[in-house]
Amino acid sequence: MSTCVSAAVSIMGELFMTIAFLFSGQGSQFEGMGTDLAQEYPEVSAIYKQAEHILGYNLLTLSKEQLDQTRYTQVAIYTLSCAIENILKKEHIFPSVVAGLSLGEYSALVCAESLDFEQGLRLLEQRALFMEEACRECQAGMLAILNDNKELIQQLCHDVRKQGHAVFPANYNAPSQIVVAGEQQGIQLLQILLVEHGIKRVIPLAVSGAFHTPLMQSAAIKLNPVLQSVDFKKPKYQVIGNTYAKPIAYENLVEILTKQIVEPVQFEQSIKEMIRLGANLFIEIGPKQVLSQFVKKIDKGLEVYAVDNVSRLQSVIQTLRRNKL
Repeated sequence: MSTCVSAAVSIMGELFMTIAFLFSGQGSQFEGMGTDLAQEYPEVSAIYKQAEHILGYNLLTLSKEQLDQTRYTQVAIYTLSCAIENILKKEHIFPSVVAGLSLGEYSALVCAESLDFEQGLRLLEQRALFMEEACRECQAGMLAILNDNKELIQQLCHDVRKQGHAVFPANYNAPSQIVVAGEQQGIQLLQILLVEHGIKRVIPLAVSGAFHTPLMQSAAIKLNPVLQSVDFKKPKYQVIGNTYAKPIAYENLVEILTKQIVEPVQFEQSIKEMIRLGANLFIEIGPKQVLSQFVKKIDKGLEVYAVDNVSRLQSVIQTLRRNKL
């Protein structure tokens, strides 16, 4: 009997498994990520060697301090993600729909064969550099707010902006988590307003930029001509975009990826759209299990796995083979 696990598997004509791949974003990196995979799989080692040839340095030897810098973080997470999805495909595990958080959208486009690995890596190298440059233009920060009152949080951001400080919603991650970003003074003022409104579960994030807000406009302007030079292909799988939470029309990818830098990530709505399209088994690809936790909060009934090392990868492969058999 074949061990192939297709995007949609059926027994006696009844559909029971439709696979979605999710690709990690910035903030989940850790030192040494990918090392065990490169030692175990020659294909992974080859991808890292290709990345080293293009970038001029070895991603597997980056220190924690380096990995926390945007210019290294984005290409490191991207390379790990592409390496893992490559192994899954070699094991005949394919998605029907894919998505990624922020930089993960590039990994998703490579998975869907709209870009090749080198194109995506070079794009992210430039994107990360432009975003770092934008971060130096003002002191900024980000907050994760654990509350489900989106309207109130949006209104409070608006109130802060009326006082002359730029603060915006940046990520709608889950029913009870919104990330906001903006100037440090605005973030501090927002924290005071949140407490006044009884919202105390607030987590400052260890970043120095206001990602996915208009404060990244200079990065978007610089990235746009770089994107225009790329020959995007029609994706093999449906790719759900961050900005609109709908399947991407590849003809509009330049506009979509430019806007992605300055518009909030609609992750919760993206997952709901993937469910609407039939996805009921989600595999998070990339470091740690951040997206998996969001997915479980969005719909507790979904089957969710996360892959960032050899053990988890082999466990997922074995589980899906066993389900198929």
